[in-house]
Amino acid sequence: MKSRKALIHILSMLIVTSGVFASGEQEEEVARIYFQHIGGTMPAQEAVLERMVEDFEAENPGVEVVIVNVGWGEAYSQFQSQVAVGQAPDIVMLAPQWSAEYTALGAFVPIDEYISEDVLDMFLPSGFDSVRSDGHVYGLPWDGSIWGFFYRKDLFEEAGLNPDAPPTNWDELVEYGRAVTSGDRYGLAFPAAGWEPDDYFLPFLWQAGNDVVAEQGGSWESQFDEASARVASEYVYDLVHEHGIVPERVTGMDWEATMNSFIAGDTAMMFNGMWVANILKDHEDLSGAWITAKSPVGPGGGAVMGYPNVLHITQQSENPGLAAEFLEFVFTQATDSGLTYYELYCVETGALGWTQGFSEIESAADPIMKAFVDQVPYSRSRPLASGYEQFRLLYFNPGIQLLITGDMQPDEFVNTMHERLNQLIGN
Repeated sequence: MKSRKALIHILSMLIVTSGVFASGEQEEEVARIYFQHIGGTMPAQEAVLERMVEDFEAENPGVEVVIVNVGWGEAYSQFQSQVAVGQAPDIVMLAPQWSAEYTALGAFVPIDEYISEDVLDMFLPSGFDSVRSDGHVYGLPWDGSIWGFFYRKDLFEEAGLNPDAPPTNWDELVEYGRAVTSGDRYGLAFPAAGWEPDDYFLPFLWQAGNDVVAEQGGSWESQFDEASARVASEYVYDLVHEHGIVPERVTGMDWEATMNSFIAGDTAMMFNGMWVANILKDHEDLSGAWITAKSPVGPGGGAVMGYPNVLHITQQSENPGLAAEFLEFVFTQATDSGLTYYELYCVETGALGWTQGFSEIESAADPIMKAFVDQVPYSRSRPLASGYEQFRLLYFNPGIQLLITGDMQPDEFVNTMHERLNQLIGN
């Protein structure tokens, strides 16, 4: 199969939507659209992207769709640079907090002027939370994920715990963690390296009853000065330094390293993204040894990180109509499996489709996936306040790492975060 993966540097990527290409003595006009996708590390995901592109091109002679894969760590800064120099792709995939920021800046076309109402009506209303403005919708929900809870049933049983009764609250998480921590094996791990720490710290804040930021009188204000922020911060600090069930080394572990520690049996429980489930299923030697469950709840109730990423047609696209035709094809064209390309992409990626009927798909009823599907009603996105992205990169993620290593105490952590967040959101 012809590879569609294009790794194109920002300074050399030429965003054009039409051109003339010589083929022997005959010239053929080609309309080209660029789809900047975040990912490219899962072969099954890439295979679906390649297939949807090839089938669309087969139905639309003279059209070429180029997939540009970027990593999560550089996706925001790359799009920021592209917009600034006038080289934005035709279609871009973004996380919702980035979508909200660039929707406010006018970087996207109103997608409801190009996409049919039938397609717009397919989605759960929450999928548009980050892209509604001035009575228009500026993006379409893409793959959705829940950041959830995994545990090793075999290690539970070895420690004398009921392998079919996972921890349901914070106290039980500590109790179970202590029971399975032994030698080089830790009870719990979660990714806290690079750009990921807030993915896993935010749910602790929400479960403690803290909203991080709140909109009051038309402006955003930090909620780190509330007692609930200290409760969450002390709990995470104590997981490492009081209870000893989380290793300090998680500050150097991304989602993949955390997963590998779980596979090796060096971690009995972990928080990780739901896409990990599909990878774990491929480890036949672990069959029946692990399972997923609802995340333990805190004093403020249940809450998990969970949202769909968003696809946009940029204002800099020279052919937004053609880009919209491609998106309609992806969301409505059935494959030989009976699923649309969108549904197939989500299934192969181990992600949730944010459509009304996705929960009825057979794979969504799988016991391993059901724990994630059941948490969609209380899933939450990162705060959509302007300035949050800078806050998390400059202060929040490094601060979480310092809290985990013990180089910052809980009181200092919440006070610093409160001050820095208010500075960046305009207070």
